[in-house]
Amino acid sequence: MPTYIPSSYGQSGQQPSYTLPQPPNYTAPQSPSQQLPNTPMPPVYPPQPSQQQKRSPVRAIVLAVIALVIILAGVSSFFIYHNNQIAQEHSNATATVQTSHNNATATALAQQNATATAVANTHLTATAIATSQYPPFTNVALNSPLASASSDWDSSSICQFTSTGYRVSIAQAGHFQYCLNSGTFGDSAYQVTMSIQQGNCGGLIFRRIDNNNLFLFEVCSDGTYDLSALVNSTWHSLYSANRASGAIQQGLNKQNVIAITVQGDTVNMYVNGNKIDTATNPALTSSTFSQGALGLMADDTGDPTAVTYTNALVWTAS
Repeated sequence: MPTYIPSSYGQSGQQPSYTLPQPPNYTAPQSPSQQLPNTPMPPVYPPQPSQQQKRSPVRAIVLAVIALVIILAGVSSFFIYHNNQIAQEHSNATATVQTSHNNATATALAQQNATATAVANTHLTATAIATSQYPPFTNVALNSPLASASSDWDSSSICQFTSTGYRVSIAQAGHFQYCLNSGTFGDSAYQVTMSIQQGNCGGLIFRRIDNNNLFLFEVCSDGTYDLSALVNSTWHSLYSANRASGAIQQGLNKQNVIAITVQGDTVNMYVNGNKIDTATNPALTSSTFSQGALGLMADDTGDPTAVTYTNALVWTAS
């Protein structure tokens, strides 16, 4: 290759000169037949590193760091997912518990409201029952539901508190049985709900002094009634035979609200809110019958009789 010599370049009027390299030493051919073709010399390159040269340690470290970062990222992702799943499950469990609590609270509130409503209705019913329809007797002096045992009423085999009310019974034809309240009353209104389960008649005892002196208002399952007085062991009846009234519900297990008012010598009789009769008896104004006990009765006029009573009420004048 020519060698460039720049030292003389740039001088005025001079052309650059070249010095040809000395040819390599060849051995002159002896004859044309022995002459070899002009083959150029191969270029000379810098020596290449051996293929068995070891890899750089920096590259190995970098690869290890990258691998470690990938592993750490995977582990972190797993824990983040796991923690999120646990949090979600906890949230769902909390929501379930809260929902159950809310449902239980709503149920408890509904039950409380139902109980309060039932109590309110019972109170209103009791108030309505206790409200007098018999002026001037409007002051409640006795309010006995007769739903449970009470020391204010007789208790025996014939005067029994049952699940349906206060039961009075008699099984002797031509006889009646009565059960007394412990109170003593003068002029007043007296009411009770009566149901004849078996037999003939039931009714109210009032102004009872002893077994030989008392008054009674009788109502029977055949739809009839009567008012009688036993004075000094002698019976006095308003009618010679019981009188019928359309206000009375006939038959067994029928409820009839029966009532009387006693004012002076006058007795007014009521069935199911209807005034069915009025009678007078001068004995009521005597000193003997100015006041007396109240009771409930069963009358066997030919058949064993059982009568159940509920809601006994007495009102006096204000």
